[in-house]
Amino acid sequence: MSGVSIVIVNYKNQDLILGCVRSIVEKELNLDFEIIVVDNNSEDESESKLKVIYPDLKWIQMGYNSGFGRANNVGISAASGEYLLLLNSDILVTEENTIAQCLDFLKTLPDSDQTILGTRLVNEDGSYQETLRLTFPGLRREIRANAFYILIVERLFKRKSDLKAKEAQKAAHYTSGEVTWINGAFLLMKYSEMIRRELFFDTDFFLYGEDTEWCWRAAKSGMKFYHWHEKE
Repeated sequence: MSGVSIVIVNYKNQDLILGCVRSIVEKELNLDFEIIVVDNNSEDESESKLKVIYPDLKWIQMGYNSGFGRANNVGISAASGEYLLLLNSDILVTEENTIAQCLDFLKTLPDSDQTILGTRLVNEDGSYQETLRLTFPGLRREIRANAFYILIVERLFKRKSDLKAKEAQKAAHYTSGEVTWINGAFLLMKYSEMIRRELFFDTDFFLYGEDTEWCWRAAKSGMKFYHWHEKE
């Protein structure tokens, strides 16, 4: 197929995965897509209920709780689209053709084949979720997470530089532009480029942190990260 393969990992979240798939089917009216759900042995009725909503659904049963990265790798290997979207099961598409617009925007970028795209995600109350970063975590971040540092440096001296960094971080969610990396809730990219660079998840990560490490390797391989904001 020439469209988008949407890979979603599921684990004992029947209501979430049903809502996610339903929102894609109902809202993505201009998108050629396939949905691949990789299930980590949920042992519920998700598969049968999902196929009522979307009969062409690809369901891959891992048979055990394999973790987020390993399950994504299996879904990626089963994809047949020109583009790949890795999507969290708790995501709802609330506006028509959001994914289609993201894809259209990605195609306009000068290095679109080498770009991984994310978009702004919001909570139920409309507040933004932190879905992008302007720097990779490192020793500096570990030092700043120390209680002594927070008490002495941040609270007593109220570092203005840190405040500016936080403001810049938040502002980046409300504009379109290049960023350092994007979390794993919504990652859109050219499938062939991802395969060529062998950008599969490190299976040593069971849950949490795997997207940070994956983005770091992607950046090292020459991939860029871009954030799309729907309201320019």
